[in-house]
Amino acid sequence: MNPTSSTHQPKLSAILEFFNIHNNMALASQFEIDTQIERVWDELTQPEHWPEWWDYVESVELLEAGNADDLNALRKVRWKTALPYQIDILVRTLIVEKPYNIVLNAQGDLNGMGRWQLEPTAKGTCIRYIWCIQLEKPWMRWFAPLLKPVFAWNHHRVMQAGAQGLAQRLNAALFNYQRVSITSTKL
Repeated sequence: MNPTSSTHQPKLSAILEFFNIHNNMALASQFEIDTQIERVWDELTQPEHWPEWWDYVESVELLEAGNADDLNALRKVRWKTALPYQIDILVRTLIVEKPYNIVLNAQGDLNGMGRWQLEPTAKGTCIRYIWCIQLEKPWMRWFAPLLKPVFAWNHHRVMQAGAQGLAQRLNAALFNYQRVSITSTKL
């Protein structure tokens, strides 16, 4: 039998399915800050100010204003990372439940959904961010099967810097930054 026959060649659909599986990521992080939920909400709902306190946010530009609660607002966000690449995304605010939840849609170098969840605690405020995305940069898509753990590490470096910056901005203590298993997190 000819080793190059179609029965020995991998099917293109199987290869594409393999890469599509590895191009999807679900990440979650959680931390606590010893301040009131309203103060945290006020900072998170002003993304144009994030570059002032979040080291990895290079720029945020409001493209379309939303309503009074920022619903349907569209922003262009450029992220620096702990690795030598940048991420450019358009972010639209889909759901606002003051002061507990903000759901976002991202399109660009990453496509998907993000959700900020805030919850009052005995110490102050628990902040959880859930990020379910698909990698869209061609080099990221190709290397995702190998580099997915590196991309997750990078995401958590960026989020931990945001947690630290937010705590400093609010002159509050940061407690217990942690990666959270997405299977144990309510989406």
